Amino acid sequence: MFFLITIIFGLSWHQKTKLIHTTMLFLLVSYLFIITGWRNYAVGTDTINYVSFFNYFGSSVNDINFFDLVGMIHARFEYGYILLNKTVFYFTNNPRWLLVICAFISYYILFLFIKNLSIDSYLSITMFVCLGYMASTMNTMRQGIATAFVMLAYISLLKRRSSFLCIVFIICAFLFHKTALVFLVVIIFKNWKYTKKNVVILMISSLIIAAIYGKFENIINQVNYTDYANSNITSGYLGIILNIMLLIYFLIVGHIANEQSNSNLLTKYSSKINKDILPILIIISIGVYIVAFNFSQLTRIATYFELAAIIYVPNSLKEIKDNKLYTLLKFLTYIILLSYFFAILLLRPNWTNITPYIFG
Repeated sequence: MFFLITIIFGLSWHQKTKLIHTTMLFLLVSYLFIITGWRNYAVGTDTINYVSFFNYFGSSVNDINFFDLVGMIHARFEYGYILLNKTVFYFTNNPRWLLVICAFISYYILFLFIKNLSIDSYLSITMFVCLGYMASTMNTMRQGIATAFVMLAYISLLKRRSSFLCIVFIICAFLFHKTALVFLVVIIFKNWKYTKKNVVILMISSLIIAAIYGKFENIINQVNYTDYANSNITSGYLGIILNIMLLIYFLIVGHIANEQSNSNLLTKYSSKINKDILPILIIISIGVYIVAFNFSQLTRIATYFELAAIIYVPNSLKEIKDNKLYTLLKFLTYIILLSYFFAILLLRPNWTNITPYIFG
């Protein structure tokens, strides 16, 4: 309830100072941090497993060799996550602090991500929650931290314009979830134009990969992700279809916004990001979702590219000059996002496993 009230309060301000904008964003992120870090161990599919592994990793005397790349790839748990467990366990054997620290990392970086890249933090926060990223921080803590480092990669590439820092943060993400390494392809696509030709190339490529997917199964077996195949964390074909539909809607909103663009709101470079880099990343996300029909756990990879939508949609909407059209599209976007989120909570609770929520 606090979450919804805060969003409504934020939307009611037609003229927001930078201080109010930052304060409201801080309150929203703090709320998410509290409910994630102080959730009951029964909330989230894998929370209780992470608690058990915390005691195992903390008391284990096995050394971690970060230079053993082959061993790192074949390991069941990433070395960065093991090191985090050992560090926390050194100070306290209370697993509550592991949850709190993981939540802090995820939401502090989310704060930086939205503050640096979005010009509508309320919509960006809503998208983060409704697209399942909040549930991910409660279910798949390792990927939650990996996603946070990928956000830093976004900031490095899009605002700092540093490919080197982007690569560094992707490698950091890899140390918490191996799937994050795939996001390195962003370096290849950062200069692509959002054109019909490039969209067709990406879609045809994804269809080809989907068609010959069987030849890649051995690779997936070697990185120890086949044990997820029977996991109930994923939402199956229906979830993939819904995600693709949402992403297509986001691209339509962006297209309409570009037709009604007000160049005074974004800098020339930011406008280029919004018109080329971000939609290309969303297209890649759609392509990965298409391939995921063969192996649903590939949706984990799609989410790294889908992060672009959290910036793309709010910034695109802000560029619309027609106030009536802006209000209509923004209202429609909120309705679609909140309907999707609450429908899943009520009709498909096993997709998120965060309800019923229990505090402490």
